This record gives sequence, C-alpha cells and structure tokens, in this order.
Amino acid sequence: FVTGDDYGVYANNVGNVAITQSVVVAEEVAVRSNVDDNLDLAASVTIENSTVVSGVKKTEDEESDETDDSETGDTTEEEENDYEDKLEVVEGAYALYGNASFTVVNTIALGETDNSSDEAEIKLDAKYSLFSAKVDGEGNRVYNAEKPLFADAENGDYSLADGSQAVDRGNSDLVAETLTKDIAGNDRIQGHRVDIGAYESDYDGPDWDEPSIIVTTLEDVVDDHDGLISLREAVEVYFHYSELEDGSIDVSARKFDKEADERGLTVTFDLAEADQENAVITLANGKTITIADVMTILNNNEYDVTVNAGEAAAAFTVKEGVGKDLFGATVVFDGVNVATQKNGIVSKSGASITYKNATIAGATASGAGIEADDSFLVTVDNATITGNAFGVLSDSEVAVGNGSVITKNGVGVYARGVLVDASTISENTEVGIRANVDSEDRGGIAIITNGSSVYKNGLGVHADGDVTITNSFVDENVRGGVLAGGDVTVEQTVAEEEEE
Repeated sequence: FVTGDDYGVYANNVGNVAITQSVVVAEEVAVRSNVDDNLDLAASVTIENSTVVSGVKKTEDEESDETDDSETGDTTEEEENDYEDKLEVVEGAYALYGNASFTVVNTIALGETDNSSDEAEIKLDAKYSLFSAKVDGEGNRVYNAEKPLFADAENGDYSLADGSQAVDRGNSDLVAETLTKDIAGNDRIQGHRVDIGAYESDYDGPDWDEPSIIVTTLEDVVDDHDGLISLREAVEVYFHYSELEDGSIDVSARKFDKEADERGLTVTFDLAEADQENAVITLANGKTITIADVMTILNNNEYDVTVNAGEAAAAFTVKEGVGKDLFGATVVFDGVNVATQKNGIVSKSGASITYKNATIAGATASGAGIEADDSFLVTVDNATITGNAFGVLSDSEVAVGNGSVITKNGVGVYARGVLVDASTISENTEVGIRANVDSEDRGGIAIITNGSSVYKNGLGVHADGDVTITNSFVDENVRGGVLAGGDVTVEQTVAEEEEE
C-alpha cells in the first residue's frame, strides 16, 4: 500500500517497473515513469490486479433515475442508491503519467492518463481495467459515479463495496498463477470471474446471465444480470468464445453449449411474442455493432426483425482485417432488415459480405446501403436496397441475384465488376450500374443476365470495360441504356446502347 502527496510511484530513468496486487494513492500523480530523451532506454511499467488512484474526492451528486454507461452504451433504470462513497476525479490529477510504455491488466486506475512528452499520446496497452475515461482495449470499462466502487475511499479503504462495478469484471485467464490471494489475504478469485483491482470481494451479487448467441430482447443494452440477451451481447459472446476439450464454449469462465461447428456459430432470434409484431432494435448512443470475426446473423422466424441504426454511422461495421487470411470467409446477414440515416453495413475487411432475404432502407439518401472496402465479394441475394446515395459501393466485385431489387438510390451499384442475375436495378437517379476500372487497371465489367431488368435510371449501365447483356431488359433510362468503354454484347435482350 503506497501513498504520497505528490507522487505514489515515481520511476525516473528506470528500465522496467512492475506493480502487482498493490494500492497506489497520490494527490497529483499515482504512477509516473519518465526517461530522459538523451538516454537509450526502453522504459516499461506493468500494473496487474492493482488499484491506482489520484486526485479523487467524495461528491454528493443528486440522485438520478437513469444512468448512462459510456463504455457499453447501456442505459438502465437504477434502484435508489443508498451508498455514500460517490467519487469524482479532480482535473489535472493523473493515475498514469509519463513517456514509458504502460501495460495495465485487471486494474482500477482513477485519474487522468497522459504522456509527459509534448503532443504525444500515452503508450497504454490495457485490458479488463476500470478507468476514469474511455480507454481502448478488450474488457475495459469507464467508472460510473452513480454506481458503487470502493467501500470507503474517503477514509482510505479501497476494498470493494457490495455491488461494486469492479466485481466479476476482470479476466481470470490474465491472473498470474502465483496470485492465489488478494492484497488482504483473501482468495483471489471468489465469484464468476476475478474482480478488478487489488481487493477481491466476497459479495454474492445477482446471478450472471448465461452467455448466449440467441437474441431475446429488442433493447440495445449490455447488462450481464437482466436475464435477457441483446443483439449486441450475442455478437460480443460470439467473438469471445474459446472451445474447450468437452466441446463447450468458454467465455470469461462462463460456458454455453456449442451449437454448431467451429466456424458455423450463428446469432439467431427468439423474441417474446409481445415483441414480434414490431421487432425493431434501435442502436443506443450512436454506437454501431462491430463484427470482429467471420459470422452469420440469421432471422429465420415468421416475424421480421429490423435494426435501426439511429445516429450510428452504420448499423453494422465489419472490422478491418476480418477474414483477410481465410479464403472464402464470409460475413452473412440473413433475414435482418436495416434502417439507416447514414450507412447500413460498412466493411473494411478482407471477408466477403452476403446480405440476403431482407431490406436495407436509407432515410436521407446519404451514405451507402452496403459499403465494402477491400472485401473479396459482395453478394445481394433476394434482398432490397433502397433510399441511399449508393445502394452498394465496393472496390471489388458485386453479385446481385435471386430476385433482388436495388432501387431509388443515387447510384444503384458502384463496383469494380458487377453481375446482375434475375434481379432488378431501377429508378436510381444517377446510374443503375457503374463498373469502374481500379487503380491497377482491373475490372470495369458488367454482366446482366437471366431475366434481369435495368430501367428508369438516370443512366442504365456505365462500364469502363465490356458489357454483356443476356435475356434481359434495359430500357426507359433517362440518359441511355449502356455507356461502355469496351465491347457490348447483347443477346435476346431489349436494350438501349451508347458506346464511349
């Protein structure tokens, strides 16, 4: 237990510092590690299962019936809090400060974090820790002054209060095998998971929800104790499972039965009957749902499910790099409608994207129904995309098939190569199909076949390369049917043609 007026731990020109299962409290800077610029020294600070506090004071804020968790985007109704140890962080007090590299795991760090070097961000790698403000990293959380944390910090008791927001929030797999006891000599892991901080609580809190990939609520919340599974929670569970020897799945020491083979897990919906008639999931606080690995989201029920992006930049964002090293990797959205004011699905991954059996509807003709950068293939299968600046915008190939309709966008499909099979591209104000050659002189080809229709667009088809139209209908486009930089082949087709 280390306390100080100015500094708790001050390591100047020291290579490596390790703080394990400790409490460090200071008025100005709890942990500082600095290396002079003229020294060839790589300094690092590792903090594990500890509590680091600087510049916090007790506050008596008015009670609020509604709290907002800025990390999870979860807004919940709270019962009246009867605890008194609410804390606020004093501006200019630092939990972590310096130009060293900080690694923080299962730790409470209250106070600001910053680099002592001008115009540089702190070098901070953190996981499953609690901070005063948002810090990127798996499992990290933001301190909520409306919820309990310490038992009595004002009088130097930094053990965890009953119901503390740090209870069961760490990652047991990241606890060193030698840490069998906490700072007070209690068993280190007593609940479902290790607690965040130097102390372990024996508080027997509410039951944890069994993790599941079956969505049971329309609310966009992350709450491990409400007995419900939101879409956001189901997606998060999907990406944090690890397969055990017995075939079950481990999610931070909690299990649920495996429902499919390793790459075949699918998020599905089982909503209460009262929610089925108007099943709309509106994303909270402008936060997209991030897809971090190859997966499928499937609604095969008789009732429709719509994800309303609200103020989010996209309803779904497929994270950069997903599927890049796995040939044929595909992220599938099946039977899930999307309503958006900006973008429907945005992918910056190497995976293919398939959207099927549903509708993406834009409200303001801005953004794209599907925007895919660096994706292998975008497939639209028995789906409708309407009301966007771009129906589909891709730097790769797009296949539209099986009765799909792309209509009333600015541009229907903009891609390196476009295949339209038994589908309709209509009433897009600028152009129905735009097939462009990329920077490496690839693509620019459009193929329209099998009874497809391209009609009543500003321009039907604009391709930098060849256009092939077979047994299809290209007509009534305002500025012409086909504008091509290469050969145009037309067979058993009604078509207008204008070559470059």
